[in-house]
Amino acid sequence: MLSPNRSPRDGWRPIATVIHITDGSGQGALAWLTNAESHVSAHFLVQANGRVHQLVPLDEAAWHAGRVDHPTWDSLIPGVSPNVYTVGIEIEGTGAQTIWPDAQVASVTKLVAALRKQGIMTIIPHRAINASKTCPGTFPWEAL
Repeated sequence: MLSPNRSPRDGWRPIATVIHITDGSGQGALAWLTNAESHVSAHFLVQANGRVHQLVPLDEAAWHAGRVDHPTWDSLIPGVSPNVYTVGIEIEGTGAQTIWPDAQVASVTKLVAALRKQGIMTIIPHRAINASKTCPGTFPWEAL
């Protein structure tokens, strides 16, 4: 199921993958990310069982990281929405979660590896763009 919340990249190519956390169920996130009224989306959602949903084609911008607040990522491009030069991955879970299903970690790792093969080498947490976010919580970053 594709999200209606997407737009052209306007000539930009993705240079980084932004990792998010749903802070809720995968089914709830899927419904929210594909709801036109939410005005948010991600390229991918990875559920706890390891199932990967592609919600926005990679040649389009998902609406996942457009708000910049006290960023720490040094490759932000001033005056340009990060949405047009990043790929967004939502991971089902909560910020306080300490145990992550092996199937989910394996799927996220495979997805990031596939994006790297396409030249998208950098991986950043959402909080590196918007400091008010906790994404990706306690997800095992070292696995990526």
